[in-house]
Amino acid sequence: MKNNKTLNVLGIIAVFVIIIGSWSLTKYMLYRKEEKLLSRVNKFDISINSDSENSNSNLTTEQIREVLVTWNDNKELRVHDPTINQLTMDEAVSRSIEDIKYFCDAGIIPTSIKSIDDSWNTYAYLGTKAPMYTYSKYIYSYWTIKFSNEDVNIEIKQNAYTGYIWNITIYDFINDNVESINIEEALKMYSNYLGIPMSNYSKSELGYGSLTSDDSKLILSYQSNTLVEKGNAKIEISLSPN
Repeated sequence: MKNNKTLNVLGIIAVFVIIIGSWSLTKYMLYRKEEKLLSRVNKFDISINSDSENSNSNLTTEQIREVLVTWNDNKELRVHDPTINQLTMDEAVSRSIEDIKYFCDAGIIPTSIKSIDDSWNTYAYLGTKAPMYTYSKYIYSYWTIKFSNEDVNIEIKQNAYTGYIWNITIYDFINDNVESINIEEALKMYSNYLGIPMSNYSKSELGYGSLTSDDSKLILSYQSNTLVEKGNAKIEISLSPN
């Protein structure tokens, strides 16, 4: 009887040791898997979150066209927080200010707007119209950013992945002493900024011009009505699907 009790105790201890050992081994294996997964995620984060890495050249013109189709859709915009693949609000605003200053230097828009900085009234939100199940849906979101002061209003749509401005509207600015802008040259400079080869300049009316991508998938248009009464001038540059 005594031997049986001893064996039972030893058996219970053995089972307990096996359970503890199995649990520890399982926990260790899960830890190693998690460590490897986190390592892969960190590498992925570095590769896609750098402004210098993300550009329109990462996307084909067909992908850009598909994104723009959703932008122009009548569906409701779903506002959301940025994902790991997208610019934060601070990054988006800073990048857009830099790009607007570049547009001024390049002769794309009036140089008087170069005074833009973070002291201007700024309003921004991120959203998408792409279906929830869309593959690589992070490329479909865009920042809408509005800048204003007492002299001018600016509204842009900036791709949240690449950081490039695909649409900019400047309105309600005073047209006094605004330099004459060569629309064809402005469009060429803008297409260079986008990194999209474009040609076939077309001008249908005063203050309007467009370029078409070499594969005919995209149109870049420039609309200007600066020859209007004081205080109501407007310029709009848009990248659109063809």
